[in-house]
Amino acid sequence: YGLALFSTLAFDFALVLPYVVKLLGPKLTYIVTQLIATVCYTIIWALRGYWPSNPWPPLILTSIIAFNFTAFNSIPFAITSELVGTEKCGLYMGVLNSASVVAQSLSGGLSLAVLNSENNDVTWPIGMGAIFSILATASALLLETSTKEEPMKNVYNESKPLVDN
Repeated sequence: YGLALFSTLAFDFALVLPYVVKLLGPKLTYIVTQLIATVCYTIIWALRGYWPSNPWPPLILTSIIAFNFTAFNSIPFAITSELVGTEKCGLYMGVLNSASVVAQSLSGGLSLAVLNSENNDVTWPIGMGAIFSILATASALLLETSTKEEPMKNVYNESKPLVDN
């Protein structure tokens, strides 16, 4: 059920994400979704003693993180493509993707170490996820976005065709 709920929320949010970005801007949208993830991780960790009798609250909280998952997998790449232009876009997308993979690998490795040290209690790595999430929120404040009057205009322009003929 958890993966189905997470995937449904991620898909649905992907459909409205361009409008949210248009309303809030890419940086604030990213920060808000990262804060939502931080709050969800923190609640799961802080109330870990209450979940064994009812798994639905952590299941729902874990699914809400899909908003951040969607933003994480699109907004940084959209910002990068807007800032560097088409000539250098491929290079910078590769560097950005590599940085994301390295960060995910490091946090996964650290989470495994925490899991092993806490007798396989999965709430402790989730609590560590809250720490990484708040660090990501703080670092998002440093994001550089387009200086154009309409941020992300070229990325979320519905009238612009996906492929130029």
